[in-house]
Amino acid sequence: MELRDGPILTELLATETRTSLGCTLFQAVSGRLPFEGGVGVVIVHHLTTPAPLLEGVSLTRAHAGLTPLVQATLRIDPAQ
Repeated sequence: MELRDGPILTELLATETRTSLGCTLFQAVSGRLPFEGGVGVVIVHHLTTPAPLLEGVSLTRAHAGLTPLVQATLRIDPAQ
């Protein structure tokens, strides 16, 4: 089955890009990955639990300002 350009593919790619950015920002700010484990564990965890918080991380003012952005990019549904 071939995926063709369309709204579903566009939304999937946007979600993938946003989530990748969120994971990169989370790791840059906290020094750790937002989700840990094998691929299956990470996918299930990401789909079934809220976005991880930057708790326990000593944040500078610049990093503290990134917290809402990091949280929003790690949500499956950005409207949450």
